[in-house]
Amino acid sequence: MEEFISWRDDWRLGIQLLDEQHRLLADCINRLVQQCSCAEDVAEKDREEVRRRLGELLDELYGKAKQHFKNEEALMQERGYPGYASHLREHVMLLAELKSTFITKFEQGCCHMDPAVFKALKSWFIVHVIRSDREFADFIRKHDQR
Repeated sequence: MEEFISWRDDWRLGIQLLDEQHRLLADCINRLVQQCSCAEDVAEKDREEVRRRLGELLDELYGKAKQHFKNEEALMQERGYPGYASHLREHVMLLAELKSTFITKFEQGCCHMDPAVFKALKSWFIVHVIRSDREFADFIRKHDQR
């Protein structure tokens, strides 16, 4: 199966911790999408195991995203990033969307996700990395050159 999010080197920010975490998040999203797509073809007797794995992946994605955002925010505060407040709001909204779109549906018994939801998750991830995080990384580089 082709990866849902294929990592591209031009997404690298040049901040090792954040780059590593972005790759881990992409991997986690890929595993979640793969697990959800497999869930439809699973025999009734195996559905509980699939639900367990989906739950673990959702918890992992949420936890990794939350930790990643904390790391970014700490770095922003440490460096005096002027876009901190708006970036923080974006993080809060993204976590809330992840919770409402995936986790709540899953907790209500849904194992199938609309492909549009996955496309939105992919778009969110890519846009956040190449726009919002890129702006921050550029600020850090300029800040460090002083």
